[in-house]
Amino acid sequence: MTGWSPVDESAPALTELVLQLLSERSRLVETGLRAREWARRATDPDAYAEQTCRILLGRDGSSPAGTARPGAMAG
Repeated sequence: MTGWSPVDESAPALTELVLQLLSERSRLVETGLRAREWARRATDPDAYAEQTCRILLGRDGSSPAGTARPGAMAG
């Protein structure tokens, strides 16, 4: 999400990484911007709806309401 990842995911390695990020204002800003962009993409309603269609219906994109096939989901 932020582009920062320690090789070792132990508590000391994660602590060191967070301290590095917090020690430089430019890194902190860059990390915050990356996280904000990720959050926008991850919570975008249109992107979420498209992903849901791909996963549940096995197709790409969303189908407009007027073009849906009646009974297509009937099993």
